[in-house]
This record gives sequence, C-alpha cells and structure tokens, in this order.
Amino acid sequence: MEFASVADGWVIAYASVNDLIVVTHEEYAPDAKRKVPMPNVCLEFDIEYVNTFEMLRQLGVKFVRSTKRSGARLRVKTMKATEAKLIEFLKKSPQFVIPIYQRTYSWTDKECRQLWDDIVRTGRDDTLVAHFVGSIVYIEKGLSNLTTQEPLLVIDGQQRLTTLTLLFWV
Repeated sequence: MEFASVADGWVIAYASVNDLIVVTHEEYAPDAKRKVPMPNVCLEFDIEYVNTFEMLRQLGVKFVRSTKRSGARLRVKTMKATEAKLIEFLKKSPQFVIPIYQRTYSWTDKECRQLWDDIVRTGRDDTLVAHFVGSIVYIEKGLSNLTTQEPLLVIDGQQRLTTLTLLFWV
C-alpha cells in the first residue's frame, strides 16, 4: 500500500492537528488497495477535504486582467477556473495559438517521460478515475458562431498541451 511513503501522510497529520482542510485533486476511491487517495484517509480520520476548484469557488477567487481603456471606463474580464476532460478541451477549437512572447517548446526527455509515465500509471490503475495533468490558461476571443470556431489563445500550459497533442497523433 502506497501512502505513508510520500508527503501525503504529513499533510494529513498537519491538517488533523491544526483542524485544517486538505486540498487535493485526488478523488475518493472506496476500492483502492495499492495507492490510497488522500480523500480516503481524510474520511477515515474525520478530516475535511476539498478539490482545488472547490477551494477557489469557496474563497470567491476571481482571476482578473484589465483590457484596453474605453474612454474613462476600464473594462475588466474575469477568468473562471473549471475542470475539463482533456479530450473535451481539445475539441473546443481546431486551432490553438501560442503568443509570440511565450517561450519556445523546451521540454526535454525528462518532462516528456514524467508525463508519459503518469498517463500509463493512470491507465493501468482501475482505482484512479482521473488524473490532473495541470492547468491550461487560454482566452476565447468571442462567442463562436454556428459556422466557425475561433482559435484559442494559449497563455499557460503550452508545453503540456503541445506534448499531449503530439502523443495523440503518434
């Protein structure tokens, strides 16, 4: 059984002693045998837990960026953090645009191997219902109409997105 060999045990103990809430991307898995998810342990020890998106919702966090000034008024756009399945995200647009100011693709074998190992581990473990691959921050230019889909402007996560896209095509 894998749990106490990683930092998870310390997080659980600290939360228990200090009456804190554990924030995790792992999900409760009642049949887990090898890798025990943090929510299972939290429930066993009566420790409250939430996922990252729920924490952001509960805290009322809004990611804000200002746009061009229109006269004396400053328009503000709000970013919304949501969970999405990777395949559904990739279907949002036929094209992803990486701004010129972003760094060029720089993942080495090490980062690619880590991502691949995570994918294989998740696929082989029936107790894992999902795997958090990281966040992707993007801007939708406007509402899509019925005939075309606009490209998504990728602000963060382009290394991961590029690698995953290449893996899908292989």
